[in-house]
Amino acid sequence: MKQAPGKIVIFGQYKSGTTGVFTKIRNSLPADTRTLFEPLAYNAEDQDANRWVLAKTILKFVGHPEPVDYDSFLGFDRRIYLVRDPRDWLVSFTLFLCQEKPSIFQDDDALRWVMDYLKRKEAQPRQLPLKALLDYLFAAPPAMTLDFFAERTRGLQAFCMGFEERLGGNAVTLRYEDFVDGRLAPLSDYLELELAGDAKVDRQYAHVPRTCAHGDWKNWLTAEDERVFRPYFDDYIRHYGYQADWRTNDAPRIDPAHGSEYVERVVRMKRQRLAGQG
Repeated sequence: MKQAPGKIVIFGQYKSGTTGVFTKIRNSLPADTRTLFEPLAYNAEDQDANRWVLAKTILKFVGHPEPVDYDSFLGFDRRIYLVRDPRDWLVSFTLFLCQEKPSIFQDDDALRWVMDYLKRKEAQPRQLPLKALLDYLFAAPPAMTLDFFAERTRGLQAFCMGFEERLGGNAVTLRYEDFVDGRLAPLSDYLELELAGDAKVDRQYAHVPRTCAHGDWKNWLTAEDERVFRPYFDDYIRHYGYQADWRTNDAPRIDPAHGSEYVERVVRMKRQRLAGQG
């Protein structure tokens, strides 16, 4: 395969697998590769003409307080656009949010409520909607309503679908599901690169991966969740050919390692990082 240095950029939403894809590609490239992890813009350096450059950028909702200069990356010769089933994304986002909001991870009482809800959810997956957990998380400062979040998510999905069209023919669309299942031949061919590197993320990003799988939403979501979120997600689901119906598992089972234990672990890591900075 072609090994001449080039520039690779990964575009994707938060919690869509960008860190795993970035890590896999980085570990398949030479040691002198210049890596850019979620930069707000690409600023060229003279050496870039003679080495690999790998960047991962986050597709954010319009009006985000930290906007990305996407135009600065469109000159890259290899461009990856990452998509994920929004129902799996919703579960991952909800659990990740627990270590993002100081009003949750720094408040023992709030965290106790979250952990109790997750453990009850694990015991009775069909009885407790994910929506209730999101309601609680969003009520904590800085507060927002679930409707506002869902509407903004729909706007982000519309932006992402439009962004894919903006990339034109010189891009490859990669499903998160194909990445975790190891179906990487089309990506490898497009990059003209043997993807032999490890996808295990660095220790400082160990809070990001959760299941490294897909379809887990069928264990988490309830009829109430479908009623709330389906109107906001259906356009994206249809556009990318994901399962159109919201049929969940007949006997849903939530692994605590991917629920309460995951939240406990990432909150502990977040507290330790902050204590180390103090």
